[in-house]
Amino acid sequence: MIVGIFLRHIKTYKGINFIPLSDGEKFCGLVGNNGIGKSTILEALDKIFLSHKEWNINLSHNKSQDDSNIPYIVPIFLIEKDKVTFDAKELEVVQVIDKSIKQIKATNLP
Repeated sequence: MIVGIFLRHIKTYKGINFIPLSDGEKFCGLVGNNGIGKSTILEALDKIFLSHKEWNINLSHNKSQDDSNIPYIVPIFLIEKDKVTFDAKELEVVQVIDKSIKQIKATNLP
């Protein structure tokens, strides 16, 4: 289940944005006024799952050449722990990622 998505400089979203899509239940609805980014979220997910699609980058972002300003799309998945098995090396990587994610606070996000 996808519970959220991070978008950076994608279509209507400038900077880094976290868009929650679910609270862990099995339903998600995107509602709101025209022009607030509902279609952008769906287009970003479409890009993730159908990689042949082109990126729809926000053209007003600073086009610096370093990695600090590269547009990205990062879906956040919720996976039941008992449905996945890891070997020792994979488990080590997952634990590092888990620890890093747990340090993120909502106040650090726009």
